[in-house]
Amino acid sequence: MRARLGYRWHLRRPLDERLVVYCAYWGRGYACNPAALHARARELAPHLRGVFLVEPGQEHTLPEGVDHAVTGSPRYWKVLARAKYLVNNANFADAVVKRPGSVHLQTQHGTPLKTMGCDQSVYPVVAAQSGSFTRLLRRVDRWDHNLSANRHSTEVWERAFPGAYETLEYGYPRNDLLLTAGAREVAAIRRALGVPEGATAVLYAPTHRDHRTGFEPGLDLEEFCAAAGDDVVVLLRAHYFYDRGGRA
Repeated sequence: MRARLGYRWHLRRPLDERLVVYCAYWGRGYACNPAALHARARELAPHLRGVFLVEPGQEHTLPEGVDHAVTGSPRYWKVLARAKYLVNNANFADAVVKRPGSVHLQTQHGTPLKTMGCDQSVYPVVAAQSGSFTRLLRRVDRWDHNLSANRHSTEVWERAFPGAYETLEYGYPRNDLLLTAGAREVAAIRRALGVPEGATAVLYAPTHRDHRTGFEPGLDLEEFCAAAGDDVVVLLRAHYFYDRGGRA
């Protein structure tokens, strides 16, 4: 309560023109597009001060030297009130106010292959689980810019999350590494993942399905691995919904 009262007080203070607040996956750590933008901003705009928001216990995900604030702390509410720029791949808390002059960038965090946002309103069960669409649209109203990876995503985002924001169809910053990584970086990643030299790596990354409550692979992994042969390594990356509490 005291921290929230402090937030109201900080809202009366001027915006900090050099402060950027970043958050990924509701504070689950240093990840995705916000992390990529934060890292690049440190190189291209060193005059900006970036603060990454993380849940308690996620501080270990932060690279050395990255300033941060823990969710719910007095500093968390202070930087949210004062920041000129706010970057998120999900949404900030409903209590966060869109201040005049502030810039909110929604980066998104995937390609929408399932039913999203207001598109869920035609499915009563899904809609009931998703919560208030009025609250959703209030969050969307805070966005100044919405980052899109491709034309398909743009069409879905603008339909599922209608608002007055500007769509930036520029691609995802987190994917830049796929084009810029050199042979040394690729070799290091393969070693870290346990992919032997000369082997082919196949990534299976099924998304969350809104009509299912748990992870059900659509592929028989044991059969696939047996058929692929010993020179193929299959990597599985589950959706983050199923990575909470070791469920993935």
